Amino acid sequence: MQSILFRTLSGENTVPCQLTELHLADTFFDIINHTETQKSFFKVLGTPCVKIENVLYRQAALKDFLNNEPLLEAAVDLLNRLSEFNNEFLHAWRAIKSIKRESTQSSIYSALSSVQISSFFLKRIYYVISGLRSLFEECDLASDALKVVKTRLDELILRFDEEALPKIASEFENINIEETENKFYIHFGKYGKIDQLDLLNTQKSHLEKPSFKWFSHKHSTETKSAVTLPSNDASLDLIADEFHSIAEIIAHLSISVIAEFKLLKDELLFYKGAVRYVRFLEAKQCSYCFPEFNNNTQIYSLYDIYLLTKKPIESIVSNDFIFHSSDFGCIINGDNSSGKTVYLRSVACAYLFFQAGLPVPAETAQISIVKGFYFCFANEESSNYGIIGAGRFENEVREVSKIVLSAQYNSVVFLNEIFQSTKYSEAVKGLSDVLNYLSKKGSRWLVVTHLGELTPFQNDKRIIKITLNNFKASSI
Repeated sequence: MQSILFRTLSGENTVPCQLTELHLADTFFDIINHTETQKSFFKVLGTPCVKIENVLYRQAALKDFLNNEPLLEAAVDLLNRLSEFNNEFLHAWRAIKSIKRESTQSSIYSALSSVQISSFFLKRIYYVISGLRSLFEECDLASDALKVVKTRLDELILRFDEEALPKIASEFENINIEETENKFYIHFGKYGKIDQLDLLNTQKSHLEKPSFKWFSHKHSTETKSAVTLPSNDASLDLIADEFHSIAEIIAHLSISVIAEFKLLKDELLFYKGAVRYVRFLEAKQCSYCFPEFNNNTQIYSLYDIYLLTKKPIESIVSNDFIFHSSDFGCIINGDNSSGKTVYLRSVACAYLFFQAGLPVPAETAQISIVKGFYFCFANEESSNYGIIGAGRFENEVREVSKIVLSAQYNSVVFLNEIFQSTKYSEAVKGLSDVLNYLSKKGSRWLVVTHLGELTPFQNDKRIIKITLNNFKASSI
């Protein structure tokens, strides 16, 4: 199954980044209130794309799901059923294998039961795939990602039907070992779940041999559901081996199909979280857009997603952010509690959401692709780093040093109020050195600071300067 997150998987596709500083776990706790969905959502969000074709691929898929939300919900439910079948199959398979073989005859009955178990689950897997195919056929899909899924479902159903696998699985499932010394009964509860697996002892009997060839295209209609057992142990061993081989083949088919759809389920859960995020913005009556790619970043009427989860939208101030390709950095200052950190966080989230294929809470946006994200929100609320016994400044220096060494060309670094706990002159020099070094490496930066004497940048036109006053940003 081709990924519905990546158009291409060649070369470098994503970069890892830490999300702790952006309060995203708190932000999305109520928006996405399902643990497994949260996990898949944050896994993708924490590894943003670095190729624009993959960003556009995701945007198109998400738009499809927004227009066909019942498809997404039903597909996830069916794939959850597939995961349940897998767990139940493995449990039943282990139960069969663990039964003690006291004789050659008991071995063949165990083998027949293995065929029955594996056939039962293969048929139910077929039903799930058929259900998925029906869901996708009912929808008018525009994205390449979902068209790929539909094509793959068509291929699988055609393959199943050409090989007559559902019919063969039904006949194997109904093999009945009557009045033998070892007999297996499977008890199914609600929704086809296995409730109990029993081994009963009864009397021996001679059973009729089936007249069909296993997995043959020319499947005989004279198939019997019973098996004749020869009297000598050597023949019984051969028959047992054959049935075990058949069971292994059917089991392999089931496991292969389930493994293929495991990736699809994880990726669908990301889109499920993304749809919840968009529905949240709509419920808040907040404008949102899918950003376009542009080397010059221009975002208008941008909201902070964290504040949107805490306050009415009427009480939140939106802001613009313009960052040209020729700009090296951005210095953000203002009085205490003027909204500097909120502004920095909203811009960081806009970059991150764009490269995850998500819309941003803004009226319009054009954003450039970056190859790395680094965050250091060194304020009293941050607990993302620190060494026991070390001072605050020492911990900040260690964290910033890691960022400076790791940041590469075309990365973006977000720094919030670092070096507050040392002397003013030392803080000015330290921060100036850090920003100069990042610029020389080709890493761009946004810094919130109370330091007003960053001399090397005072007259540099490649550095934009923004002041916050009552949460409203204005360029200097």
